[in-house]
Amino acid sequence: MDVLIEVNNVRKVYYIGSLLNRKPVKAVDGVSLKVEEGRTHCIVGESGSGKSTLARIMALIEEPTAGSLKVFGVDSTKYFRRDLSNDSHNFIRKNIQIVFQDPYSSLNPRKKIRDILTKPFKIHKINYNEDDLRKLLIDVGLEPPEDYLDKYPHQLSGGERQRVAIARALALLPKVIILDEPTAALDMSIKAQILDLLVKLKKQYNLTYVLISHEVPILTNICDDVTVMYYGKVVESGDCRIFKTPLHPYTIGLLNSVLIPNPESRTRSIFAIPGDPPSSTSIVSGCAFNPRCPLSSEVCVKYEPELRDVGVNHKVACHKCEQHVIGGYEEYRDSIMRMWREIM
Repeated sequence: MDVLIEVNNVRKVYYIGSLLNRKPVKAVDGVSLKVEEGRTHCIVGESGSGKSTLARIMALIEEPTAGSLKVFGVDSTKYFRRDLSNDSHNFIRKNIQIVFQDPYSSLNPRKKIRDILTKPFKIHKINYNEDDLRKLLIDVGLEPPEDYLDKYPHQLSGGERQRVAIARALALLPKVIILDEPTAALDMSIKAQILDLLVKLKKQYNLTYVLISHEVPILTNICDDVTVMYYGKVVESGDCRIFKTPLHPYTIGLLNSVLIPNPESRTRSIFAIPGDPPSSTSIVSGCAFNPRCPLSSEVCVKYEPELRDVGVNHKVACHKCEQHVIGGYEEYRDSIMRMWREIM
């Protein structure tokens, strides 16, 4: 498969405070991943993990502080410095679109849906007609389209607004759509509808997705590849099989952090990983997750674990997990959850 986006040791640092007392904030710290054509690559983690910043970097909204980013084989440095022909620049911009978390703030409240959908065509000087707008609305499930074209965003529900945002992203027939928490602002029933819509559109438009979310359990049926982030770093990565047998305690905690909606299928109560992530300005030694980890030991406090291969297309950054999983995976997973519940 062709690699459409390649991230290599990317870092993004912001600075806060006064000019004489500036403190660095490492939003993304040494992340590497590849997004292959035709696949859905999910990037997951808690708030503050750096996943949304990484999404903005991959969408070429933010320039990385260090490391390299290649989009369709082109170094992003050339893009940001405008060291490309107009055709090459427009090709990249046209073929990467992004859908944001809050569909209300991402849609201009002063513009009708018709105007919102026509803007991409106008920016790229592409001819369009009324039928193109109708087709976009029909494809995202807003029918009849005539009922929506002349409405304003505030006249639509949250789910309908997100469908309009998705339709706008589809307008230019991009190769890649980056979805930054597309269901986070929606209730559970609407989340399922939007995810089903995304699956349908992926096949219909031959799309590649980068899907950002903190709600790991709802992604298990849609993703092909997974990158788990914590405190700006990758702690576990692989294909969708790691959802069945995650090794990093953080990934295990995320998978257990959402309540199963159906009471008859529910075998556990809702769970939250104890503790909080480190402050964005703090200096962390060793593994950043060690203050919250039930497996933490002296080596975790002193040394930062490397992201290493632990199986076929499976990497994890943890000093201890392989030692504990020897007795069987289910026993390992249950022991982590048991230790966490004992300290809650």
